[in-house]
Amino acid sequence: MIQIKNGRLQKYGLSFALPEGFFLETQSEVGQEDGLEFWSEDETLQMHIDFFCDEENSEETLKSWFLPDSVTGSFNFVLLEPISPVSLDGISGYTAIYRSGDDSEEHKEYYELRLDLGKTEDGYLQFAIVLHVHKGNVYDVINSPLLLALLNSVRRA
Repeated sequence: MIQIKNGRLQKYGLSFALPEGFFLETQSEVGQEDGLEFWSEDETLQMHIDFFCDEENSEETLKSWFLPDSVTGSFNFVLLEPISPVSLDGISGYTAIYRSGDDSEEHKEYYELRLDLGKTEDGYLQFAIVLHVHKGNVYDVINSPLLLALLNSVRRA
C-alpha cells in the first residue's frame, strides 16, 4: 500500500506529487504490487511509478537487463546511452534510456529512473519511474516540463 499524506504519495521514506496532466489507468496491468500507471491524454506516453523490493540494487538490475543472456532478452532492449547515476533530494539511483525492438519492427523508447531507498533482509527497496514512449522521441519527454515537475517533486518523506 502507498500512503497519501499532505496531498502526496509516500512509501519507504520517499514521497512525490502526482504527475499533472496525466490520466490514472484504473484497469492497470502493472505487475508491481505497489504500482501506478498513468497515460498522457493522447495516449502516446505511458508512465509507471512503482515501489518494490528487488534482489539487486538499481545499478545491478539495470545493467543485468542488457547482458546477452538477460531474462529481458526477448524484448531486444538496446541502450541508447550508458546507464547513469542520479540523485534526487539526496537519494541515489540510476537512469537508463533504451528502446525495444529492432529496425525491422516497431519499437518503443523508454526512460527509466530507479532510486535505492535502503536494504532489508528481503532485498533492496526501490522507487521507479518508467516512461514508455509509444510515439515520438524519448528525449523530448525527458526534457519536458511534465517530467521535470515530477522529478522535482521527489523528496524524502
